[in-house]
This record gives sequence, C-alpha cells and structure tokens, in this order.
Amino acid sequence: MSSSLQSVSPPLCHLLKWVLKVTLQMKLETVDFKDKLEETKGQINNSIKDLTDGHFENILADNSVNDQTKILVVNAAYFVGKWMKKFSESETKECPFRVNKTDTKPVQMMNMEATFCMGNIDSINCKIIELPFQNKHLSMFILLPKDVEDESTGLEKIEKQLNSESLSQWTNPSTMANAKVKLSIPKFKVEKMIDPKACLENLGLKHIFSEDTSDFSGMSETKGVALSNVVHKVCLEITEDGGDSIEVPGARILQHKDELNADHPFIYIIRHNKTRNIIFFGKFCSP
Repeated sequence: MSSSLQSVSPPLCHLLKWVLKVTLQMKLETVDFKDKLEETKGQINNSIKDLTDGHFENILADNSVNDQTKILVVNAAYFVGKWMKKFSESETKECPFRVNKTDTKPVQMMNMEATFCMGNIDSINCKIIELPFQNKHLSMFILLPKDVEDESTGLEKIEKQLNSESLSQWTNPSTMANAKVKLSIPKFKVEKMIDPKACLENLGLKHIFSEDTSDFSGMSETKGVALSNVVHKVCLEITEDGGDSIEVPGARILQHKDELNADHPFIYIIRHNKTRNIIFFGKFCSP
C-alpha cells in the first residue's frame, strides 16, 4: 500500500491524480501540514492503520513531518503468507536455534513432511528450497548453509556471491527438483521502519530532495517544490496458516527423502513468480 501526500499550498495536476488512482492504484491526498500539522499527522496515521487492518499504528514519528513539509511519500507493506499446504499447529515445537557456532536461542519451529522443489548449491555449500504460497503467484525461497562455518552467522559465503545473476541461476528450475522433504522452519515475524532516502540518493535521485534542483512541474505548477520525506514500514509474518493441498506439483519427483532443518541462520526471499520480482528479501539470524 502506497500513499503520497502533498501540502495544501502547491496545487496538484488533475492528470497526475487520475494516473495515480486509476493506473497505479495509489492514493494521493492534499493535506495541510503548515496550519494543521498535528491533525494531518493523525489523519495519516489513522489512514495507514485502517489500510493495514490495524497492524501499523502511528507510522509517522514526531520528526517525520513539520510545518515546512511539501511532499511526503508513505509506504506500508504488511505480508502474512498463506502456504499452499498449511503446517499443522500441533507439530510446532520449541527448539533451539543456533545463532552461531556456540550459542542457541529458543524458537517455535514449524514442521512438515511433503513434496517441495529443492536443490543443492555446491559452490557455497548451501541448500535451497521453494515454498509456494496458496495462490501460486508467490513463493518463498530459503537459502540455508549446511552448517555454521564462519565465525558469525554462517551466511558470509552466500552473501559474498549473492547477486541478481547468481540468484537467477540458483532458482533456475533446471538446477532444482521436487523431492520428499522433511521440513523444519521457524515461525517468525519481522517488522522494520526503513529510511529509504539514503538509498534513493545513492541511486542518483539526490535532486528530488532539493528545492534548487527538483523538478515536479508535472505534478505541481508551483516552483521550488521538493520531496520532503519518504516513510517506509514493512512487516513480514510467517505462520502455519495455509491451504489443504497435499503435494506441490512438479514434473520430476525424486524418490529419496531429503531434509531441510532451518535451525541456524538463513536467507529468505519472497518472489513474484511470473515476473520474478523480489517482494521481500532478508535474513533470519536470531529469534
């Protein structure tokens, strides 16, 4: 869910409103930061709360906006995946999670035995598995080192080689095959407020934050309008919930059984399968 909010002083282009609403399905509102700052903050927070079914409250911190704010972009992403085949809640057990070679922490571990698409990446001594969600449009890929080999999380070797090309190669269907898998993965929730301003500037978008260099002429007739702030909050929740499918369909079924026990740090990727776009990307290092 994305929302763009602009101060009441620069008038908005009517064509822009239509494009955002109809084409991009974004919500654009004109608000008054200058004279009604607290009221506007409350309006934005309530709007985000409603749109995320109450999961995100008070998304705007005190320093997110002020009476000089011109354009504010707010993005909130809350994802609760439903698996193609649900995990049995009765099989979820507390187990030790190895955060490094010597230390462990308790975690709720979900367990299942079913058919999944799985592969081995010998160059980084790692297993990869695809866990499809219920609508089949999205999948979670887990990259799990076979053991904690370095002095930190055990992910150093994977992280050094991980890029768009290597990920495309590792997730290529020709390098994976369907097999009966005894699967154990943690039940977890990750929530984070991200400041993407530095990332956008590193990508070359420095000019949009400066009134001297920004050009929003297609958005407003007022000169000297710049993007004041970008607020981005994400939450990913992985639970047992899912459908009743017994098997994950595939052309090649290996008869032997394999095992993936994610009881130590791993990288997770949620991908839109048709476009191969990455929706979420992260690493689980500690409960």
